[in-house]
Amino acid sequence: MRIFSALLGLFAVLALPGCSDGTAGDSGKSFFSFGSPDYVAPPVQPRSTWAKHVIPDGKIPETGFLAAYFDRRGNPPAVNTEEVDNVAIKYAWDELHHIASENFGGYWIGQLDMPEGGKRTISVSLSHAKARILIDGRLVHSTERDSQFTHMFAPGKHLVEVEHINNWHTTEFKVTIGEVEPAPVSDSELRSALAKSGNGEIFYVGLYESDARDTSVEVNLPRTGKPAIVWLDSYEAIDWTLDAPDGVEAAIITSYSPGSRIVDPAGTRVYRTEQRLDGRKGGDSGSCRCISGRFHCEKSAGLGGLSTAISRRTGKALAGYAMTYSAAEVSIRDYDKSAQDEAKAAAARTEEARRMCESHANPDFDRMFD
Repeated sequence: MRIFSALLGLFAVLALPGCSDGTAGDSGKSFFSFGSPDYVAPPVQPRSTWAKHVIPDGKIPETGFLAAYFDRRGNPPAVNTEEVDNVAIKYAWDELHHIASENFGGYWIGQLDMPEGGKRTISVSLSHAKARILIDGRLVHSTERDSQFTHMFAPGKHLVEVEHINNWHTTEFKVTIGEVEPAPVSDSELRSALAKSGNGEIFYVGLYESDARDTSVEVNLPRTGKPAIVWLDSYEAIDWTLDAPDGVEAAIITSYSPGSRIVDPAGTRVYRTEQRLDGRKGGDSGSCRCISGRFHCEKSAGLGGLSTAISRRTGKALAGYAMTYSAAEVSIRDYDKSAQDEAKAAAARTEEARRMCESHANPDFDRMFD
């Protein structure tokens, strides 16, 4: 990955993060090239007004995207660029090039080669921010919330531009372009599909979000002698990579934000459901609170409840799990007798904490000091 920074003296203050009013190329400025063999001329003129400040030489990577990050309050802004495989960025405070997250501006430009063309699903995941997507010099989508839409691509190469303005102390933004997703399956449809497998076990991975800047998570699956079935559950959109020594037979993906996908191994059979299991470390009395006799656990089902829910929804037994709030890489822990005993003990502690909480909810006047 090439990373370089440049202070661009001609970069105007970005008061209006928009495209030019005219069509692509109306400014009359043609893009000129430089000698790198890894860069090529765009298939059409970029339309975003940001482009001339980010790629004054006019060339873009032959594959992937040129990403530009800047503090939009700079005068002039210092633009930091790098080549990336996907449109995704995640960081907090000023961890990226000392750019305060609430002042972050991002721009991605690249080309997609689609020899056969066709309809694709485009997913946008963001929070406290706004974004626009331009394809072949035309604004096709503008949003201030998570969204998903389809776009028809003609056969050939297409220029994709993405603009992003953040307004929060954390930045988490992701755009994915992929095959049209089938409708989510019901639990009965999922059980029926998985019943055809000779594998009676399933692995579960539950996270809130990725801890990686590119929103990816690597899952290390154990060797079992048979292709794995895995449930991938998250709140934010994640690019999943499955390191499976015996291969992957199928995966179930659930996420609140759109755009979660498996990037490796390619071609994995994927089922999507709308209802998350939402298993992250919780359900023990340590993650529960008692307030005025009201007992609440962030995740009250615990590991035992998760195992029961997976069995009910998939017809498979939980063989292993990995659960945490945020990570860039996780490894599966066996759901063996030790883990099951631990889950039972946690459930018992939670129930005792609940009993104690509710017993003090409405004390009797005459037994106050008993």
